[in-house]
Amino acid sequence: QGDEAQCKDIVEGISRLISLMKPQEASLCAQQLLGPIVNQLETFYMSSTQGNGNFNLAAGLELFASSIRYFEFSGSQSSHPTVIMLNKAWPFFERVMNSSE
Repeated sequence: QGDEAQCKDIVEGISRLISLMKPQEASLCAQQLLGPIVNQLETFYMSSTQGNGNFNLAAGLELFASSIRYFEFSGSQSSHPTVIMLNKAWPFFERVMNSSE
């Protein structure tokens, strides 16, 4: 198994543990899990394209998806850990989408 697959397995394992928490606690842990993933994507994006040009997000999005795949919580949807993390990551995703136009 390659480094990417091992990283994905680790992220999924942590995600499964986070899914066992209460939503508020899970939100904090999700931020700790996803924050570095989004930061790494942004760093790689900037270094590979200087912020201008095409960028393949497939591997990064797959890791991001792996980290939220098991987040199933009851309660308010606006405070759902996945929604909170998507809101925080959205500016980066929007920059990437706008730069590929």
